[in-house]
Amino acid sequence: MFTSRNSCKPMRVLRLAILGAMQGGALLAGSAAQGADQPNKFVMTAFAQAPGGENIVDGNYQAAIQETRRAESTDTPVATNQCVAYTMSAQFDAAQKACDTAVSSARADRRNLGPTQLWDQQRLSQTLAIAYSNRSVLEWLSHDNAAAHRDLSKAGSAAPGTAVVSQNIGALNSPQHQNTVAQVSALPHR
Repeated sequence: MFTSRNSCKPMRVLRLAILGAMQGGALLAGSAAQGADQPNKFVMTAFAQAPGGENIVDGNYQAAIQETRRAESTDTPVATNQCVAYTMSAQFDAAQKACDTAVSSARADRRNLGPTQLWDQQRLSQTLAIAYSNRSVLEWLSHDNAAAHRDLSKAGSAAPGTAVVSQNIGALNSPQHQNTVAQVSALPHR
């Protein structure tokens, strides 16, 4: 049976929402500012203006899942939001598929960049880094530290210096990483 690595102690931080207990653990969500204030916390990143984004910010992950399912496209921001919503609602099999889709979609976006769109390369690289970073949090929650390290390494290579990647590397390498929590931050859509 699955056991979460998240702390069972709720924390008092801005816009904190407790997802629910899973055999002694709880997933936590909060704003981007919270992640910066808590250096040993994992952070998942969602796109606030993409389908499901506002519900993720509000901590309503089931509504976010429904909204992303109804979306007309399955582009990278939608797949990223599905990854976050499924992970934060502890639906890890569905989360794995959504996170894999987000990574594949972000890779394709960057690979298919036309010569007249080179100005967009940095944003697409950061989106790829976010997709890898989100998947690394899912892998950590699934007790696969090796895969989490690999994805964070790929995220760092895709967009060196991306804050959320640095945050998650710090959380994974922290001596206290067994007692950390996962939080959600939101970015504006493209």
